[in-house]
Amino acid sequence: MDVPDLKRIAKHYNKATINDVVLSLLSTCLLEYMHNHGDKTTKSVNVLMAFSFRELPQSYSEHKFENDVSGLQFTLPLHTKFADAVSAVNKETS
Repeated sequence: MDVPDLKRIAKHYNKATINDVVLSLLSTCLLEYMHNHGDKTTKSVNVLMAFSFRELPQSYSEHKFENDVSGLQFTLPLHTKFADAVSAVNKETS
C-alpha cells in the first residue's frame, strides 16, 4: 500500500498511526487466513520484528551499514473487524 493511503486510513481512525494501521491489517488478514485453513481457535500470534537503534542519517555520506538492530517481540491479538483491530492496537501503542 502507498504511504498516503495508510495516512488517510489512520486519520479516519482518529489518533491511529501508520503502524497501527499496518498491524491492524496484519491482525485481520492473519485471522482470515487461519480460519480459511481450518484454525478457528487461535486468538493471537507472537511477532518478532527488527528494530533499528540507528539514528537517521542527515546525508547520504552519513549512512552506514551496521548491525545496530534488535528484535522487538510482542503478542498481536487477532480480530475479525478492522475497526476493532485498530482500536485494540491503538490502545496498546498509546
